Amino acid sequence: MTPSVRSDPLYSNLFEIFRGFKAMVTDAVAVYDLSMSHFAALRILDSHGSCSMSELTNDLGVTHGAATGTIDRLERDGLVLRSHSPTDRRVVQVSLTPAGQQLLIKVYERTVAEIGRRVQERSEEARSVIIQGVAELAAAFRTHQAPAQPKDTVCR
Repeated sequence: MTPSVRSDPLYSNLFEIFRGFKAMVTDAVAVYDLSMSHFAALRILDSHGSCSMSELTNDLGVTHGAATGTIDRLERDGLVLRSHSPTDRRVVQVSLTPAGQQLLIKVYERTVAEIGRRVQERSEEARSVIIQGVAELAAAFRTHQAPAQPKDTVCR
């Protein structure tokens, strides 16, 4: 007999952590009237620097039209900047503005503060176990990451 997914405590707990973290980030992003799609684009640009629209579309996993709409909104709000590639005017590059970087910092601070509040509710011993456990889990995931995407599909 196959065990139920719900009866697997590791899977169930990781799922709850994922849901809770996603909810915290979604709430933090919503304060600034942005969606998770907007936030994902900002995070990609923050992690990789300037990207072509094609690279960003691939990294977001959306259609070109959806990526264009996302970038239109972020550009209108002064969070990203579009420019033409100096070597190929057909290529549109997108980069994060200082305002976009500041917004990411604010979302990060809100999320970290909320995580801190939740962890602070636990005993000192439990907090220590949580911090150590999360570090070990992160190390396990880093060790077994999926192969990197080909360079031509990742923002540089």
